[in-house]
This record gives sequence, C-alpha cells and structure tokens, in this order.
Amino acid sequence: MEAHTMKFRNVKFCSLIAVLGFALLAVMPASAGTLNMTGLPGFTYNGVYVGQAVGNLNGGTPFTLVCNDYLDTTYIPSSFNVNVSTIPTLAYAMYATHPTPTNAQVETYEWAAILLWQMGQPGNQTAGGIGSLNYAIWNLFNPAVPDPGSSSTWVTWVQGQNLAEWDYSGVSIYTPSDSHNQEFMSGSANPAPEPANMSLIGFGLLGMGIVGRRRLQRKAAAYHPTLYQIK
Repeated sequence: MEAHTMKFRNVKFCSLIAVLGFALLAVMPASAGTLNMTGLPGFTYNGVYVGQAVGNLNGGTPFTLVCNDYLDTTYIPSSFNVNVSTIPTLAYAMYATHPTPTNAQVETYEWAAILLWQMGQPGNQTAGGIGSLNYAIWNLFNPAVPDPGSSSTWVTWVQGQNLAEWDYSGVSIYTPSDSHNQEFMSGSANPAPEPANMSLIGFGLLGMGIVGRRRLQRKAAAYHPTLYQIK
C-alpha cells in the first residue's frame, strides 16, 4: 500500500476534531465547492484508520474533518466536488430527504455533532477513545456497522442527551455532488449556556453598565462644576 494514496473501502476512515485540530477549524456556509483532502489520519483502531484528517475547500484555509459515511470510498490525497450543508436544514446532506429532512434525520446529525465534541475532549485522545467514537458515528448513520468495542456505549449515551441543550451552529457537512466519495463533517456541537447562567450574565452586564454610568456622571460633575446664577 503506497504511503500517500489509499482507498478507504478497505481502510475505513473517520477524522477527529482533536484539541490541536480546533485551531484549523473553519466554518463554511451552505454552498458548493471543491473539497481537497490533503492530510491522512493519525490513528488506527480495529485495523482501520481513525483520527484527524486535514482538507480545504477551494484551496482555502485548512481545517479538520470527520467522515460520517462508512460505506463509500475516499482516497487521500484527492479532490472532489461537494455541497455544504448546516444543521438543521441539511440542504444537501446524504442521509436526509430534500428539501425537508425528517426530525429523525436532523436528530441523527445532531447526535453525530455531539460525538464530535466528545472527540475533542482530552480524556478521549487515545486510539481506543477516538476509535470507539468514530465507530459510534458510523453506527448512527449505518446501524449494520460492526461494534469493535465500546461504540454502542457512546451511541446509548448520545441518544440520551437533551438536544436542545447543544448549539450546532459550528457544524458543516460536506456531501459529494458528483462522485461516490464519503460524506464529511467539520466542527462540533457545543454545550449551550443554561438559561440561569444567561440570566446571571445579563444581570452582570447590567450591573457593569450602571456602575460605568455612575462613574461617568461623577467624572462629568468633576469637570463641569455648578454654575451659580447672578441675581
């Protein structure tokens, strides 16, 4: 097998949004373009490649991706045309109906995005941790994908999450438009601030505004002494 070209039908691939990978993350709008896959993943698990891979859209800034499609094939390096979607519209997503995805389809992409967040956590930065999360994502979209270890535990965990407590605005989905390459996702979901915390932040900002206004008033009084009317 050549070092720089490999087919992912035999060596399945999924990327990780790792701690260092977040520095390369780019959020793309819903659009069409050329996805250039340039960097191979760094881990193997159960005999397959897992971990961070690097690509770019239209030759732009590199960012990291994860494949959520176990059944198709991708070469690295390679380039192919893609359409870019976001959650919840899933305008071009492979595992969604168009133009309106079902609630179940949106949930599946949301679950995958939450597992991408788990991939970025320091405690999961091992071949086994990354690999089990990769397989869990594959299993969400293709339940027949084998479970080599603890991926079913991750599937159970993520399906028990309150999806309303997560923010998916940082996730992009890259779907091949004219080839049988794999679909990829970049970014991850992030825990949304709880309403109580948002209230505290709001009160804190309000308090800062009041204090700042009083300070300005005191400064204004110091520089503009009272004028006495001459009678």
